[in-house]
Amino acid sequence: MTTSSALLTIGEMSRASALPISALRFYDKEGVLGPHSVDPHTGYRWYTDDQLRDARMIAGMRRVGVPIRDMMAVLTGPEPHSCLDAHLRNLEDGLADARAELGRIHRLIDSLPASGGVDIDSWDLRRALDAVLFAVNEESEFPILRGVHLDIHDGVAAFVTTDQFRLAVAEVKVHSALTVSAVVPVAFARLLRDVAGVVTLTFSPRTVTASYPGG
Repeated sequence: MTTSSALLTIGEMSRASALPISALRFYDKEGVLGPHSVDPHTGYRWYTDDQLRDARMIAGMRRVGVPIRDMMAVLTGPEPHSCLDAHLRNLEDGLADARAELGRIHRLIDSLPASGGVDIDSWDLRRALDAVLFAVNEESEFPILRGVHLDIHDGVAAFVTTDQFRLAVAEVKVHSALTVSAVVPVAFARLLRDVAGVVTLTFSPRTVTASYPGG
């Protein structure tokens, strides 16, 4: 006696696996997990409940940044555990690098001069922040990952964010000989993108102050 697997719509598969519909379509395109069948008239995608286990595994791997090629190796390769262990080692190496970078930035902060300031037009500031805020990891335990790294040198203010998987950089030319690095919280950065006029950022060893017309 045989039984057939139940069919799931793409919406049902999305809810059951915690994979967004857009992600299911993406992984179909990349050949990681395709639907069991596609209605030739409506284009509706159907999955079997037997595919739900793979979809849940993909959702978990997606959350920890497993590359697509490694997802394929986990799903279909002979040594899935080894592949996952290798990815975990990469994450641990990245965390060690982040710790070292944090230590370097702490030392830079401690070496700041007593005070110093730089003027940035609010339009340039907003453009730079809009280009980098998407890569902030607000839930990270590390300040550098949940804030905006501001590095000023040689007449350029560089805004940098990273969540360990993505890196975003935007630069603004400034009329200043100041050399300074600091990490500002994302809430502070979001407030800055909404001000108007010239913004003066003043740095001291432990603080960053923003002054602008009316605030």
